[in-house]
Order: sequence, then structure tokens, then C-alpha cells
Amino acid sequence: MPTWLKKTLIVCLWLLVWQLAALAIANDILLASPIQTFIALLKNLVTVGFWSAIGFSMLRIFLGFAIAFTLALLLGALAARWSLLAELLNPAVTFVKSVPVVCFIVMLLIWFGSRWVSLSAVFLVAFPAFYFAVLEGLSQRDKKLNEMLTVFQLSGRRKLAAYHWPSVLPFVQAASKTAVGMSWKSGIAAEVIGLPMGSIGEGIYRGKILLNSADVFAWTVVVVVISVLAELVFLKLLERSGDWSWAWALPQTFSTTQAGQTKNQAPATTITARNLTKAYGEKTVLASLNLELAAGQRYVISSPSGTGKTTLLRLLAGLDHPDSGMLNNANQAAIVFQEARLFEQRSAIQNIQLVVGQYVDLPTIRSVVACLLPTDALDLAVDQLSGGMRRRVELCRALLFPSKLLLLDEPFAGLDSANSAMAQELIMGMLDGRTLVISSHDLEDIEALGCQVISPK
Repeated sequence: MPTWLKKTLIVCLWLLVWQLAALAIANDILLASPIQTFIALLKNLVTVGFWSAIGFSMLRIFLGFAIAFTLALLLGALAARWSLLAELLNPAVTFVKSVPVVCFIVMLLIWFGSRWVSLSAVFLVAFPAFYFAVLEGLSQRDKKLNEMLTVFQLSGRRKLAAYHWPSVLPFVQAASKTAVGMSWKSGIAAEVIGLPMGSIGEGIYRGKILLNSADVFAWTVVVVVISVLAELVFLKLLERSGDWSWAWALPQTFSTTQAGQTKNQAPATTITARNLTKAYGEKTVLASLNLELAAGQRYVISSPSGTGKTTLLRLLAGLDHPDSGMLNNANQAAIVFQEARLFEQRSAIQNIQLVVGQYVDLPTIRSVVACLLPTDALDLAVDQLSGGMRRRVELCRALLFPSKLLLLDEPFAGLDSANSAMAQELIMGMLDGRTLVISSHDLEDIEALGCQVISPK
């Protein structure tokens, strides 16, 4: 059975129950039938006051909702950034969330009168829901993705669009499924209590005073329909916002000037480390390391697991800082991390375009990725790709990013011999004078890339 037909039959069943209940009670004042409600609704539809009341209430409820949503995004982001602000705001927002909205409505009527009471009531209901959703979403961000974007120097605006908003979006969507309906309930309840002239709430109250339950039900149907439509539209806009924000994050145009400046950048410089020490808790990973990496040379870090290979790469990338000693590294770095750091719902091309699109045009990106991936995989979401394919996407991203230092942490893990050979050939063809530092246990990798062996121990 089609879904639409199933839902229609369910609605008809409940209308039948309503009609039978009205017939059983046989009192129009206590319970008007669906037919009487429909007739009352038709009568209201042809009056100017009906549409004026809808406009009056919608304006205030939508405005209160918009203010609550916008302020929740702003304060939630600031609170996530500064813990002191979060501590200051938490008692107040929790209080607003916990106190019955009718108590606020009474106080708002005393303070401000009835005309804008529905706006205030909606704000008080919607703001806490979205504020806590934003805080939760920001606390659940993937910190590894943030590290990747930091290394590749994504601007704040583009990081907001590609990383922060998509992290918050699922939590905001979940909160919206409750907040939109509750906003309409609280807004209309505030109008019924405050009775602002020309509002839906006044129409419901007038029906109650006149003992006209058909009119009350007619207005209730209107509120339900508008509330459901508002929720559907808002959720659809939120759903689309994910794609809109990603499109905003991608470089809008390829700059030949910027690309030319990048090509002609100063060559790589020598990297020097003296008495470099790094510990995590009580475990010392690097101890008094002395190292000199000549500009434009190729090196491999080859030592047993747990001896500081990844730590050294992170220090060279600027993601970590030594506990003591000196590291002289003025080179802009590109990196392939040991584990995948990709936007899973975006394609291989989109992941690469995000960080290199202002330096490299799209046809070049596609041609480089096609060297390592089948053409039918280029536009698939990366969560549909194998681990080896994802590895190659990250390698292409690092190779295409303009840098003086290329850091590769186990870049051929999960690749068979044929794909490893193609990846090594691409690396050699695209080094372009950059200093290469790679961690690997495989002697064949070392020989294929012609690397000098260094050890952090």
C-alpha cells in the first residue's frame, strides 16, 4: 500500500471516530462534529478578519522563533568557545527551560501588555532548545578534522561552512522537531491568555465565550495546519542548508594570480631540531632528538611502533609543540595523516577542492585524482569508497596543496603493490622541490622513493 494512501486512511479513521463521538454526545456545545467544524472553517475563510488574525499571529510567532534561533546560534557558539560564558549562561537558560511558560506569560503581560506577548512566549520556549542543541553539536565536533583543516589553512569563514555548521546541524534538526510545534502551542496559548486584538488566540477565546465549539475547533485546525507546514518547511530548509553551506565553503573561483604566486613561492628551507623532547603524560616519546633535514631532500622515519614517528610528523606540521628543545621549521606543510580525515558525505573531488580549489583548477584536480582512482569513483561520497581508495584521496589532496614540506604518515597502508607503485610514481612526479618526510615500515617504500633513513630514537 502506498504511504500516502495509508496515511489518508488513518486520518479518515480518526475523523470517523470524531464523528461517532459527536453523534454519541449529541451536544454541539460540548463537541462539534467534523462536518460542523468544516462548515465553520468555510465561513471564516471568506472573512477579512480571519486572514488578518492569521497574519497577526504568524508575524509574531515567526519573529519570536527567528530571534530565538539566531540568538541561540550566536550565544551557543560563544559559550562553546569560552567556558566562563557557558557557566554564566547555563543557570539562566536552564531556569527559562524549566519554568512553566504560563508563568512567564503572566509576567510578560504585566510588563509589556498583550500585543507582543506571543513573540516573547515563543522566544522563551525555542531559545533553550536551540541553545543546548548548538552546545551539544559543537562539543561533538570531530577534532581530527579540525586538525586537518588547520594544517591546510582553511579560512574561518570556510571552516564555519564546511566544519562547524555541519557538526551542529543534526542536533539543530532534532531540536526543531519539537521546538517548532511547541512555539506555535506557546504562542497561541499566550494569545488566549493575553487576548491581543485581532489574533488567533482572540478568535479561539471568542468561540469559547460564545459556546461555539465548532469555531474553536476550526481555529484549532488552522493552528495545527500552519504548525505542521511551518515544521516541514523549516526542516527542509535545514536539510538543504548542509549543501548550501558546503557550496559556500568551496572556493568560488580559481585564482590564476594566487596559483601563480604559489608556484613561484620561495623554495623549502632546512629544518633543524636540537634537543627536542616531547612527552604525553608520564611517557616520553621523543627525548633530546637532534635532527637536520636538508631542503628538497627525501627522508623516511623507520622505527618500531610507539617510538615517536607520528609525534615527530605532528611537530613538523605544527600541530604539537615540543616540551623542550628547539625546532626551526618555517616551511608550510601538507600532510597525510595515519587515519582517514575526510568529509564522509562529500565526494573525493569535493574533499580535495575544499582545500586546494583556490590554487588548482577543477580539471587539474580531476586529472590528478584519476591517476589513482577509477573515474567512476571520483564523484562518489567517500564513505562509499574502500579504505585504500580513501587513502589515495588524501594523498592527492596533500600533493595538490601548495607547500614546502610534504609529510606522509604510513601513506601506503592498505594499498596493494600495484596501487602503491602508482602512488609512489605520482609522489615523485609532483614533489617539485619539496622536502618529503614519510613514516613507513616497508623497505620497498624506502627504496622506491630514494629516501634517507632517519630515526627519532
